[in-house]
Amino acid sequence: MLGNATFMMSGVAVLNSIADPIFDSNFVSPPEYGVYAQSKGLGSLVLSNSQVKLLLNPSTSDYQTLLNPDNMRAFYKQYVEGGYSNIFTRYGFTSNA
Repeated sequence: MLGNATFMMSGVAVLNSIADPIFDSNFVSPPEYGVYAQSKGLGSLVLSNSQVKLLLNPSTSDYQTLLNPDNMRAFYKQYVEGGYSNIFTRYGFTSNA
């Protein structure tokens, strides 16, 4: 969100991470996954805008959105139980990455 000028307030510089010294220099590494992945040369693992929109769809009737409490419960339950193939199927993930 910090790296998208559309979301920034007028006159505020676009930043890559909240770890930027303008906010907080106490982070050992940037806390945002996208910035971390880019810094490690793993940019292909960053979710696209369309993938993020699907995962954060606020509709409680959506079967894949992570904003639906039932979906989050199911996600964590499957994760704890090791049901990774179920997670892949339900949320549309295509690789272990």
